[in-house]
Amino acid sequence: MLSIDLYGRFSSAFGYVAANFRTRAQPHSTPSGVEIYVADATFADLKLKSTKDGKVYEFRNTILSDTDNGIFAPPPMLKFSREKKITDTAIAGSDNVVVEDFGLGQWEITMDGLLVDMEAHQYPLAKVQRFRQLFETPDTFDVLECQIMTDLGINALYITKVDNLSVLENYPDTVKYQLKAKSIQPPEFTISD
Repeated sequence: MLSIDLYGRFSSAFGYVAANFRTRAQPHSTPSGVEIYVADATFADLKLKSTKDGKVYEFRNTILSDTDNGIFAPPPMLKFSREKKITDTAIAGSDNVVVEDFGLGQWEITMDGLLVDMEAHQYPLAKVQRFRQLFETPDTFDVLECQIMTDLGINALYITKVDNLSVLENYPDTVKYQLKAKSIQPPEFTISD
């Protein structure tokens, strides 16, 4: 069985955030579906399905096996942020405000990850091409599997930006990436008489 040092690659790509990756759990022994919490990020198995063409993109710890098994990439580090949308009006001649409306914004999701050529250990051409397809899909993705996204109520998302895509220094068979995405809820309709 081929041994790949993902710890070294994550550490080189993302610095200290991934430094605890090895001490918290060994990727080789982590069963599929288990999340590894590290600093302000979460490593999580993730399965997305394009609503446009039905293609499935799986990010799993089982990438470490010597067969591909249809897995796209190792689990990315996920970061989440969200704001409330609040409308307030200042009261003339006072320090107070009237809060008129509360709403919730979308979850903003950052995915930091790696694309690794597990077979030939060359530049991961096929993975980068599939990554491009993922980004260029002009529609949303259903979240089929990701525990932390389920916990946050994220059932679907769309990708907004590739912030960084580059070959990892000292690892010519590895490309690091950063994707930005936003959660989306299905439209709700009400019928009135």
